[in-house]
Amino acid sequence: MESKLHAELVYQIRKNNKWNIDEEEIERLKNLNIDTEKTLRSNDLEKILRKFWEELKFKNKKLYSGTVVKILPNGKAGFIKEQINNNSFYFRINSFKGNRNSLKEGLNVSFYLERGFDRKKNEKTLNAVNILPIN
Repeated sequence: MESKLHAELVYQIRKNNKWNIDEEEIERLKNLNIDTEKTLRSNDLEKILRKFWEELKFKNKKLYSGTVVKILPNGKAGFIKEQINNNSFYFRINSFKGNRNSLKEGLNVSFYLERGFDRKKNEKTLNAVNILPIN
């Protein structure tokens, strides 16, 4: 299923950018039962595939849990305190995958860690990403 959607996305990207689409590529799409006249828009395909990409990206990474302890005054970032070691991790609001209205200090969440860089401290950091509320 995902390979078919990826083939469709590649076709849409090529079409949108007016890049050459040769007969071989059209034949491959037909073999996948993709109707080039009725394909989804590239934005719609990306939305569908984003969940697959995120699952693949975090497949072998450790899932952490913690509590949102601070949301910065600008409303664009905050900090999460991890439950086991009490380490705090910076996060950006757009890394929160739940309902934004539910994002408040004290909210219990699950998250993954990714390498980042703190410009103010001029050092490498670990940031919380792919943050979900824990019910």
